[in-house]
Amino acid sequence: MRPMPCHPSILPVGLIIGLFAPTVLSACGSTQSASQFPSNEELQRLAGRPAASHPQQGDLADVEEWELAGPLPDQVSDQAAPSDGPWNGLLGELAKRRPGLLMASNSANCTARELGVFFAAKRARMAESLQRFITARCGMTGAPQLSHGYRYQEIGGEADEQKLFAAWGPVLKDELQKAVGSSMGPHLMGIWFGRREGIALASSVVVPRQVRVDPIAMVPNGEGQLVVRGEVLNRAERIEALVNRGAYSFKRCEVDPKVAMPQFSLRCEVDRADTSTNVQIAAFEPGRVLGHTILSLVVWPKGELGNRYRRPSLAEKAAGNAGTVQLSGDMAADLVTLVGGVRAQAGMKALRFSAPQSQTTRRLAPHYFAAITGLESETVADQVVLGLRAGWEVGAPLRTGQFTYGNAEGGFSAARLLSEVLDIPSGREALLDPEADHLAVGVIGRPAQGFVGALFGTYATFELGDPRSHAEKVRGRLDSLRAQKGMARAETLPNVEADLSAVVRQVSSGELKADQGLSRALSVAASRTQTEVRAHYVDAVDLDQLTIPDELLSMRSLRVAIAVGQHQPKGDPWRRYIVYFVIVGQTDVVASR
Repeated sequence: MRPMPCHPSILPVGLIIGLFAPTVLSACGSTQSASQFPSNEELQRLAGRPAASHPQQGDLADVEEWELAGPLPDQVSDQAAPSDGPWNGLLGELAKRRPGLLMASNSANCTARELGVFFAAKRARMAESLQRFITARCGMTGAPQLSHGYRYQEIGGEADEQKLFAAWGPVLKDELQKAVGSSMGPHLMGIWFGRREGIALASSVVVPRQVRVDPIAMVPNGEGQLVVRGEVLNRAERIEALVNRGAYSFKRCEVDPKVAMPQFSLRCEVDRADTSTNVQIAAFEPGRVLGHTILSLVVWPKGELGNRYRRPSLAEKAAGNAGTVQLSGDMAADLVTLVGGVRAQAGMKALRFSAPQSQTTRRLAPHYFAAITGLESETVADQVVLGLRAGWEVGAPLRTGQFTYGNAEGGFSAARLLSEVLDIPSGREALLDPEADHLAVGVIGRPAQGFVGALFGTYATFELGDPRSHAEKVRGRLDSLRAQKGMARAETLPNVEADLSAVVRQVSSGELKADQGLSRALSVAASRTQTEVRAHYVDAVDLDQLTIPDELLSMRSLRVAIAVGQHQPKGDPWRRYIVYFVIVGQTDVVASR
């Protein structure tokens, strides 16, 4: 959280605490607004409204394994497709009508081919995880959501490609234009014509393009690091990325803070024992806590690029290894059991099931799935996600809440659905967070109905722990950041710190509000030191990510007392750490570097 601007004021200290000497008193604080979260009342009103019915999309062919036809690239790239031949020429004609916004790419052509080959063999759609593997293995730089169209004809012998292009070309052009629609954003296009399984087929794709990247090698470097550099093409203020590691783990990728948006550079540390692993990159628009996935990657840490998809099976394996997992046939109950089984296999603590929070989750699920399929406003999906992350009905003091979802068509089991969720890094972040201790699950549909959708919420309870050790952690972070600027370590003030800790205990108990605690800290410190005092407070969910006010990093010499407590801003569902800094002595500030 960014500290608010601090406006010093010089006040005669006699007006505050009855001393004779004039003393400089200055204070500023920062808390994160709670307005991002809908209230529980707003959620209940949404849950009580009828939701649009989820559409059925036709036949789905579920395969355990699938080998891609190829050829396949060895890097993720924005490389433009050649304009040779009638089919690529059709794309080139469309691209000329919207220069800079429509682009035919080799990766999109590869994707169109692999989707077409599957359809020719199965005459049906594929599961989402296979489509995700194909787009990533083809090096697609577009967003995961794509539009796929095709034209095909049974053939007894050789098909006349020219005649088919003459018949299909105008229809395909119209379909591609409709897929782009009225959107002014950039898109990638791809097309493929081939003869397979007794049919001639033209397959096309249109993919929203939200990022431009430098070529990304699908094999991480010798140190097990994947480097991604590029530019976000939509409005975004920050970028985040996650990578799967091993059977159960995940890790947040490191974003280079020196690269300013919309440019970005990030580094992901893979597990070099993994044959392949998934990377998920999301961008966040200004002022929003929810991001959109802009790039999904499959990389190969061992150095051997694969062309065979294998269906995710983590939950099935965990259930089999546990041996004692008993499933009831009730989808929601089985998902709860299976999440517990996977966490047990990973050596993580069990989650407490929250029945009240799950009931709300179930009632909101129809609205969420309607929103992500375009039947309700996108803002409805945001409201559901933020509302479920809030965890209003968990019934425990919360530090944070996570959300993920899964959906499946056909006769998918609970284990299959959960395996799909855990194949995605953000799914692991929610369900396999070692700090989580509560779980909510809401399910709509049944396998017999052809569609199942599940929403998951996980929650970490807030426990303050030892305030003194927290203060030492903050001091260590302060000294580390000062060292990066060439500044000396901060001097500790034990007596002032003892006074400050007493004030912060009053804030933690609710006896004082955050601003009242700041005023009290200034008064007490000025009374003890008889000199200039300044104070800040900042709150944070995670002390390791605490934003320390710039003033404390830019003073040549710093004498500071630090105390850590807890508070819960009004209307906010989560408790936070609150950190107070009291600076004593001259404010010898130099220009920040």
